[in-house]
Amino acid sequence: MGWCCSARRRGEAPADEGAPPTPAPAPAAEPCADYLLGFDEVHEAVVREIAAHPGVWVRENKDLTAVCARFDALHGRVPMMRVIHGSIVEALGRVPRSDELHEDGRFYWRPLNEVHAGWQPRPLENDSSRRYKRINVSFLSHRWTKPTEGLPDDDEGTKAKLVASMSRYHCNTYEVDSWWWIDWTCAEQSHTAAHIAALPLYIAASTDVVSVYTPGGDYDARGWIRVERALSAALNSPRSWKMVPPQLFVELAAKGQAPSATEWWPLHDPAEGQATVEGDRAYLVALSRLALELWPVGFDNNWESPAGGNRYAEWGYKRELVYGQTAIFLSLIHI
Repeated sequence: MGWCCSARRRGEAPADEGAPPTPAPAPAAEPCADYLLGFDEVHEAVVREIAAHPGVWVRENKDLTAVCARFDALHGRVPMMRVIHGSIVEALGRVPRSDELHEDGRFYWRPLNEVHAGWQPRPLENDSSRRYKRINVSFLSHRWTKPTEGLPDDDEGTKAKLVASMSRYHCNTYEVDSWWWIDWTCAEQSHTAAHIAALPLYIAASTDVVSVYTPGGDYDARGWIRVERALSAALNSPRSWKMVPPQLFVELAAKGQAPSATEWWPLHDPAEGQATVEGDRAYLVALSRLALELWPVGFDNNWESPAGGNRYAEWGYKRELVYGQTAIFLSLIHI
């Protein structure tokens, strides 16, 4: 799917040319300024929510209807989960910022609840004989390319190309409608604290976590990569993480291929990870502790083996998550 567009920020005059995308972006008028909440109050609400409804949040195969019902119940206390369609990223050729407006005055992101409520199976864009089966929400975990400049992607739009290629691959291979949570787009960049506190719920609501992996460098040392990996393992499954070298995937997806292997990777303490902004350390500490608390919940109550027993135990996991010792099974596309 492709469409021409121009973009602007809030407060700028609209352009004259272009057509709105399909699916349509969200109206610019937001129903609730919940993104202005502070980290501590949202974190407390998130902790209480997961404790009260572990069957919704701490399980491998989520019921999206139940997840959206809980987001509705949290209205005004936790920022809504926003998502962007893969086709919009593909059409733009880049990842738009959260406050960027399409020329018709709407945001490029949409609330997940709105997407789910209005979703109906429709024919695939490239094959009208097939229909989408369900919504797929991928959480993009990545190390910003130019963090000191506040830029998440490179000049070539490598991550945008990855999102576009994976969306097409999801569509053609699994017949799923590919939506994404991307921090640059879906977390209010002028007030990030509340969205950071809500990360556990955003990760839990996602079908999978796609990590833009670049071998070498400081990828594994980054605090945010570590905390997203730990939360994903605790809330979803130790096997829900996909490590993707972006350029390779783009090349393979064009051929209809996506070979992968699985490897054991240790979970390191996010609180000890590198942070571009040292002020983020308190957030990393709080979320790191939450992952430790949630791990035994998943071990005890979820992921039961079809043959009986606990799949965590069958995979060799212990009931306690120990940073530096506990390793998770990752799907890794090799270079």
